[in-house]
Amino acid sequence: MRLSRVALSLLLLLAINVSAAAQEPVRFVFTCYEPANYLDEAGVATGFFVDIIREALEVRLGVPVEMAVYPWPRCQYMVEEGLADMMATIPTAERRDYAVVVDTPIWIKSYKLYAAPGHAALEAMSRMRSVEDLKRSGLSVISYLGNDWSRATLERSGVRTINAGSVEGMYRMLLAGRADVAIEDPILVERTLGALGLSGRLVETDGIVEQSAFHLMLSKRSPFAGLVDELDGALAEMRVDGTIESIMSRYR
Repeated sequence: MRLSRVALSLLLLLAINVSAAAQEPVRFVFTCYEPANYLDEAGVATGFFVDIIREALEVRLGVPVEMAVYPWPRCQYMVEEGLADMMATIPTAERRDYAVVVDTPIWIKSYKLYAAPGHAALEAMSRMRSVEDLKRSGLSVISYLGNDWSRATLERSGVRTINAGSVEGMYRMLLAGRADVAIEDPILVERTLGALGLSGRLVETDGIVEQSAFHLMLSKRSPFAGLVDELDGALAEMRVDGTIESIMSRYR
């Protein structure tokens, strides 16, 4: 009888610990990348990544989320070391060494070509479907300092690239005729142009040279690493039922 009581006590204690652990939040870390994830004027995390994550984890899976902002290198370090549970980024071989990937993408970024109205090569831009097409055209691209994609994809491929000092400067230089084309995802372009009072000033062509899929990645050291399949199911369901598109539309 005494052994049974001990066993019962141990099982009860285990149940309490499991219940407490279940209430621990998933720690999502990010750097400000508007409108995907950023802090609003009140310092509250917002953006379409934030809304999608909260819907998937808190609403559909019943798992609370805690969010914090750090420089991007620190975000990756924290996930690698298990100091944070999750980040949203493009999977690479290096990142896969320390994190598991949720298969359903949270966002597919399209690298579309933008130009000033009346540019002589608008029709040619609309037919482009690769970086190689862009390189062969001889057109110059305006980017900005710190754009890793531009440096790794365009400059290394030999595309003539000019770097502005900022994202805002990139669009102003394009409108001033300092380069032929800018490359970015429409949701990011529209947001920035609106903030600059330049909405409708650039032409979005049909040209697209690449796409990048952003995925949620869970640290292999996280107690939530085993949540990957459930989270994938929730995101897949949200993509089919239109929830992700509805969230994205709020930030356009």
